[in-house]
Amino acid sequence: MAKYIEVTTLDRPRRMSFRYADLKELSRMLGGAPLFGDGGNTDTSMLTRLSRMDPFALSAFTWVGLRNHDRDLLNHPERADDIIQEFLDAGKRPADLVSLVLDGLRESGIIRTEKAEQNGHPTEA
Repeated sequence: MAKYIEVTTLDRPRRMSFRYADLKELSRMLGGAPLFGDGGNTDTSMLTRLSRMDPFALSAFTWVGLRNHDRDLLNHPERADDIIQEFLDAGKRPADLVSLVLDGLRESGIIRTEKAEQNGHPTEA
């Protein structure tokens, strides 16, 4: 099992993690998008869409990150929208959820952040 983060700011305490195989599911859900891009105006990579708070990317990353630890979510990606709505109703911002997802990706070893990287985009682990 991948390393995970404990998330206490969602509808209930949850664990979030990402496995390499999850990247294929995310890419499929987001129209075949690659994980990384160049950060330009036409960049449609998964991480750029997430950082721009694209609602489809936010839902996909939330569902994929949580489903590994919650069997009730496994075949129900639409439930991520309910979790996100409760998060927002509690006064949290979409950017707060993006930060949680990025923390989960880092802890899982999918990405790492380096100060020297160009354009401020996460890099491969």
